[in-house]
Amino acid sequence: AVVKYAAMKIGSVVEYIDRQKIICAVILEIRNQRLFLYNENRREVTLSGNRLFHASKTCLDTSMGRVGLADTLKEIARRRKVLSDSVAVKDLWEVLNSEQEWIDLPTMTGLCFPENPACDHESAVVRALFNNREYFKFNQDQFYPNSQEQVMRRITLEKEAERRAWMINECGQWLKTAYRGDSTIQKDPGRDLYQAAVPILKSLYIHGKESSEYAMGRAILAKADIDPSALLPILIDLGAFDENENIDPHRLRTPIEFSKQELAWAEETSLRPSEFSDNGLRRDLTGLPVMTIDGQSTLDFDDALSIESAGTNYRLGIHIADVSHFVKQD
Repeated sequence: AVVKYAAMKIGSVVEYIDRQKIICAVILEIRNQRLFLYNENRREVTLSGNRLFHASKTCLDTSMGRVGLADTLKEIARRRKVLSDSVAVKDLWEVLNSEQEWIDLPTMTGLCFPENPACDHESAVVRALFNNREYFKFNQDQFYPNSQEQVMRRITLEKEAERRAWMINECGQWLKTAYRGDSTIQKDPGRDLYQAAVPILKSLYIHGKESSEYAMGRAILAKADIDPSALLPILIDLGAFDENENIDPHRLRTPIEFSKQELAWAEETSLRPSEFSDNGLRRDLTGLPVMTIDGQSTLDFDDALSIESAGTNYRLGIHIADVSHFVKQD
């Protein structure tokens, strides 16, 4: 919230946000549009006025000394926290969301605390709406109820964030213990944490930064104190990969299992030598062991090399796939 300088003076109790926490402080000096504060944590802080979250009419005697100021600020913050816990934000939104108009702080405070609201009550309202931001948006000292669609979207996002945080913590702790060989940790696929963690770690290893699970996978490894370079042997140890797993089909999303119809068609096609070469220029060299020299980003493995012993010499073969001769378009 942006607070007017005219509303503040030496000794005014104000609040600001630091690392997502509301801090209570007192103004010791105002100079060159800068506020020199002393906060509840016994720290001196310098801020501009637009950094303040709330300024109240409560005023302290700054001559009481730093210890007295800190103790008083802590008591004010405690009192305001207790009051904020009594604000039913969801109930308030259910009453006001049909209006779809801005509501000022005094009005909102009167709705929450109808009997003699004071500065502490104003702060309590601001604190409650800051700690539960699903239902109202802020604009200086005004509040606007979010629509039902916005509320549902924010709730969904927050639940997803909570789920991800839980996954990172629980899967990280499980992996840390499992990786150290603790006999009490079961690694079989029936475990819930195994089923949760392994697909994320497999996706991370296979697709790297292109994985949709990249951030979560790295966070799980960090929680488990595991270097990403050690991921493959861990996945093999957990039974997620075979020791000689061919990673490329996974990385290229190439299917390795096919329907009965597809397998039957492939077998039938491979048993038609009469159609292999309709002009006598092709020879069936599928019996040769061949190797490709394509890079990791290659999508078309359409050429390969072979080498054969031919007496005292060697025969080097360059093989070009002519798929369209055998598999017609569509």
